[in-house]
Amino acid sequence: ALVGAALVAAALLGHARFTRASLAITGLSCVIAASGAARQLAGCAASGACRPTAATLWQAPPLPAAGGPSWTLTLVLDPLAAVFLLVVAVIGAAIAVYSLGWLREDPLAGWVAGSFALFVGAAALVVLVEPGPWLLAALELVTLFSADLARYRGLTDPATTLAGLGAVRTYLVVSHVSLVAVLVGLLPTLDGSPPPDGATGAVCVGLVLLGLAMRAGLFPFHVWVPAVHPHLPTNTHAMVS
Repeated sequence: ALVGAALVAAALLGHARFTRASLAITGLSCVIAASGAARQLAGCAASGACRPTAATLWQAPPLPAAGGPSWTLTLVLDPLAAVFLLVVAVIGAAIAVYSLGWLREDPLAGWVAGSFALFVGAAALVVLVEPGPWLLAALELVTLFSADLARYRGLTDPATTLAGLGAVRTYLVVSHVSLVAVLVGLLPTLDGSPPPDGATGAVCVGLVLLGLAMRAGLFPFHVWVPAVHPHLPTNTHAMVS
């Protein structure tokens, strides 16, 4: 919760043009998150077996269930989540340090730093959040903050403004089509039911894999990647990729 609050503060400072403070808070937040993930993995290694033990980091007030599944927002750190959180945090910290120099003369430095802080927070939510509906919400946040960063080239070079708007539109369309595919594939399990068997189960798995392949830009769904990525800030490009 403290790391999340720090990233929101970093975003506010960035958009208020306190670029260096924003990047420093983002980097420090990533270091704290990385140390927590490393401790989880070290404990797993010391035990001699990575059993699916999970630590609840934060839980929102329970939502009324009315006989249905509980969709209470929960942040959970298990060994698998720790691996991905460590990747997100290490790359985020490295980019924050690099950006201190890269953004020094950039007129949009504060905006880039603030949007990057929000993107890092959303990426961390993706690996920590439970249950499934909140995962889709976290993916939507990643989409929105990535699209915000994709406006960069169009804002810095008026000659590319129209191309920049087209890149943002392309990214939003592809991301939301992929999100819909994942959502439809997960629908049978959102009420807490086990995954379906037979042809229905195969279709659901196929839809989830299709959505993830589109979002990751895997062949043959990679055509949107060269249209969008050149418009991202260079310092954040690796993480958004």
